[in-house]
Amino acid sequence: DRAAGLGFPMVKLHERDMPAFMAAREAAPEGVAITLDVNCPWTVEEACGVARELKEREHVKGGFLWLEEPVWPPEDFDGLARVRREGTGISGGENIASLTEFARAIQSGAFDIIQPSVAKMGGVSTMKDVFPLGRAAGLRVVPHSFYWGPGYVATAHIIAAQPEPAPDQPLWLETAFIEYEENPHDLIDPFAPNMTLSAERPGLGFNADGNLFDRYLISRNVIS
Repeated sequence: DRAAGLGFPMVKLHERDMPAFMAAREAAPEGVAITLDVNCPWTVEEACGVARELKEREHVKGGFLWLEEPVWPPEDFDGLARVRREGTGISGGENIASLTEFARAIQSGAFDIIQPSVAKMGGVSTMKDVFPLGRAAGLRVVPHSFYWGPGYVATAHIIAAQPEPAPDQPLWLETAFIEYEENPHDLIDPFAPNMTLSAERPGLGFNADGNLFDRYLISRNVIS
């Protein structure tokens, strides 16, 4: 309710059971998308069962936009393709480290939505090439960006550099909906559904508060 009230168009849930899924779906307004990131807990057969149940509930406020990384191991692209055939949108890709692997995943029919992670696949130069790869296959690209520091800001820059998306497929920047005691830097506001990047700053425009680390440091080991 709080996220929807602040204007966030999508809420990602980290739960693994149907009662929690449905509680979130019923609590959120119909115009707010609910996505499910379950972090690779199931066999292909188990994931197929969950996907079928989600499909049966799609009449409840539009159902769920995607089921993220439902299968272990996450690179079981053929297994993910089987789950996808149950009719629920399947997303993943944060653990894919190369364009070659993304191409293999796409060829396997594993995903409806692909989610590259800038911190896991060689940075901005590599990740930016995932977008045309996805578009050529007719897939939506929604980056994984559950970060606070440079990875988060780098993802924002990559998104900002993309062509204007279709109205029904907006480019989203994930942000951790967490109340910080102190913000780690001046570009992040966990309760704002947007962020502003400055072209006046060099590089990513990321200025970390170095004193923050000293204030929260528990111990320091120095190798000399």
